[in-house]
Amino acid sequence: MARRRERAGAAIPDVVGDASRVATTTGLTAADMTLAWRITPIVGLSAPDVRRASMRPWAVRGPITLELSFKHYRAAEILAYLPIVTRVTSHTIRFVGKDMLEVSRFIEFVQTYQPDLSP
Repeated sequence: MARRRERAGAAIPDVVGDASRVATTTGLTAADMTLAWRITPIVGLSAPDVRRASMRPWAVRGPITLELSFKHYRAAEILAYLPIVTRVTSHTIRFVGKDMLEVSRFIEFVQTYQPDLSP
């Protein structure tokens, strides 16, 4: 690890001057990391950085069907009272959302709902 820092430290001064302290210090501070982040485009991008730059987000088209199975039947039974939920089996429910945001909000509701919740 130390040799790697020494090699990186030797290459950086040629490009940016006094910034070699970022690569040669053993304890990096937030300021050092910010400086290192600014140096990276000058020194060169690593292979993962180049690959990440060429990637595009994958869009999920709706409607999206979510099926949740529970260990105990009680959660499925309670959620089946909602008009937007269909009970598939005794332990499984189905929810169809128009987009991923709606499905995500439903999952959040299911995870945070507590039948014994009081005001």
